[in-house]
Amino acid sequence: MEYTEISYEKKEGVAYITLNRPEKLNSLSTGPTGLPRQIAQAADEADADLEVKVVVIKGAGRAFSAGYDLSLTGAGGVAQPGEPRVKPWHLKSLADRQSLDWAEEEMDLRKIWRTIWENSKPFIAQVHGFCLAGGMDLANVCDIVIASDDAVFGYPPVRYGSITVTPTWWLTVGMHKAKEMVLTGNLFTAKEMYDFGMVNKVVPRDKLDEEVLKFTDEMVKMPLSGQRLNKLAVNDYFDTLGLQAAIQHVNILGGIVHTSRDEFGKEFWRIVEEKGVKAALEFRDARFVKSGDDIGQELRARKY
Repeated sequence: MEYTEISYEKKEGVAYITLNRPEKLNSLSTGPTGLPRQIAQAADEADADLEVKVVVIKGAGRAFSAGYDLSLTGAGGVAQPGEPRVKPWHLKSLADRQSLDWAEEEMDLRKIWRTIWENSKPFIAQVHGFCLAGGMDLANVCDIVIASDDAVFGYPPVRYGSITVTPTWWLTVGMHKAKEMVLTGNLFTAKEMYDFGMVNKVVPRDKLDEEVLKFTDEMVKMPLSGQRLNKLAVNDYFDTLGLQAAIQHVNILGGIVHTSRDEFGKEFWRIVEEKGVKAALEFRDARFVKSGDDIGQELRARKY
């Protein structure tokens, strides 16, 4: 697969995977050749490369990632010659999707993110700007998260009736904070996420590259075998606690929640299809303007 939505480069033992859809705030296009698939291919490439000791994932432009790309959800359309009559989930319109289609999409993403979770190399998420929904899923399957002080975190899709896809961040922020995030859809600053335990370090935006370089300089000196086994040991602990089973269960619940929408959720997706994502997000957030979500309103208003 050609890298069209990421860039991949190596320098002094470090592989850099850069999400490269800056005009879309690096939103995660799905499907067989989408951005997550390209990330997974690059992760596998780094895993097999003996010269690579550490992998950094970052975003081009104004943000790390604003989440999954709703504008590409459900290509729809009439079947073309040679196209299967029973369409896979990524070719179905929103109206034609069934619960299994939604579950298959989320399970597909789960397999992709596992290429990072199970990778022998350590991954650093270098986060700036928006790190929302799928962006948080991606950052949290990495081993270390370093954020700039302008970074914004959260899972706002729950406000139209969605569900988190890869909830590794439940472990990092703790039970009560995870529930607050999924039951309100509020946004949080990098400092707050550091206090919760999801972010390893917060630095000024202009120092972010420098701070990540400090981490990579130390990590490339580590014995590769010990580093690999230490990552495996920590991951195995959380897998034994039931992380992977919980993620699989959430993927199944995702199929249910997307096909059991209330009237608000149905209206949200109608606006996505007819007027576009921006109009749908404005519709979604309008209800919260006077709800006391002052921090969330201020963070959404930022221009990155």
